[in-house]
Amino acid sequence: MSVQVNTALQHRITEYFNRHKQNDDQEDLARRAVADHEQRYNKCMHMLQAKQNEMVHLTEDFERHIAMACEEVKHRQLAVEDYWENYLGLRTATSLRSVSFRTGKLMQQRELDELHAAEQRKDEDLQMIRLAHIRMRNKLKKQEAQLKEEEKLGDGGDLHVIDFEQLKIENQTFSEKIEERNDVC
Repeated sequence: MSVQVNTALQHRITEYFNRHKQNDDQEDLARRAVADHEQRYNKCMHMLQAKQNEMVHLTEDFERHIAMACEEVKHRQLAVEDYWENYLGLRTATSLRSVSFRTGKLMQQRELDELHAAEQRKDEDLQMIRLAHIRMRNKLKKQEAQLKEEEKLGDGGDLHVIDFEQLKIENQTFSEKIEERNDVC
């Protein structure tokens, strides 16, 4: 009996140690998993911080470039205005010294002012027409893109032959308007 009892006790001790070893292994795995998660979390946080710092630096660089570009635009605008004023002065001086073909007399300041006012009105009209042209061109591009998108939908979409023809007519109308504006300009 002592050999059997001894064997049984050894078997029970082996089971006991195996259970403790499994518990220890599970605890060790849990600790490793927690450590791995913490390590991955820290790595992600460092990457996030690095990207945020990079974004801050890029934002500062872009803002600096924008500020420099704005300053350059201001300087060029001032230079253009200066050249424009010089041009107007030269044009006025030249116009006042010019002689009319019909009368043979020098041009009066009143006539010059009327010509400048008419020219200014025409410039303003031209600016308005250009803006309208740009708006119509953008609207046309938008409608063309919308038409292409609807064409992609094909039979599954709500676009019917009548709708397509209507859009085609509108597109042609806008194209004609744009050509008219271009001819006017």
